[in-house]
Amino acid sequence: MKYYIINLCENGISINNIFDDEIYANLTKENDGPHINGFLYKLKFLCVSTLNQGSITVWDLINKNVFQEIKFECKNCFEMIDWNNNYSIVGCGDYFCLINIEEGKIVKKLNFEHVSCYNIKRIELNKTQRI
Repeated sequence: MKYYIINLCENGISINNIFDDEIYANLTKENDGPHINGFLYKLKFLCVSTLNQGSITVWDLINKNVFQEIKFECKNCFEMIDWNNNYSIVGCGDYFCLINIEEGKIVKKLNFEHVSCYNIKRIELNKTQRI
């Protein structure tokens, strides 16, 4: 088994094997600014937000190219998590977005007053548990 680290850099993204001197990929695109967050989706896509761009770049890790761009109203996607096999969640300042990565669209937007959505955690509860 190989273990990789994803480094979201100022002007690019590198994916490197932790124990070997192997570079899996160097991903860059024009006019790409500082990357602030990212996650793997289905082990074949890398979703990355870029500071002040208002979008998520979805990289196809098999072909090492841009699969698609998902645009948002906000400038900063501060937190992103893979929710399940269909959806991911993005925290954008004062709201969350439920998105479908493969279709490249926002499914639902959840607004919050006086709340900064900088940290998202996924929890699962059964019917007998309470928060």
